Amino acid sequence: MLEPGGAVGVRGGGVGGMIPAIKSSIDGLEQVTVDITIITHSPSCSICLEDFAAYYQQEPITRLPCGHHYHVHCIVQWLEFSHLCPLCRYQMPTKDDQSN
Repeated sequence: MLEPGGAVGVRGGGVGGMIPAIKSSIDGLEQVTVDITIITHSPSCSICLEDFAAYYQQEPITRLPCGHHYHVHCIVQWLEFSHLCPLCRYQMPTKDDQSN
């Protein structure tokens, strides 16, 4: 299928063939407080590359169901365009999933 802008997509609904996650799945993401375990295993947000150490025991960050961590604003913006985890391609629910 050819999407607007000439990009080839598997399913429609997103920009350039990308498929957004449904709002309810974005709203339901788990927010966690940064601790030493998170900093050890995931020292920075892979979207903006900012270190999580600056958030240590302060502002929450988001954990996807696959276990990867991101700043809340970074992953929300990402999931509004793509339903896939930026690191492992875990698939968040989409509008197409609801219609099946």
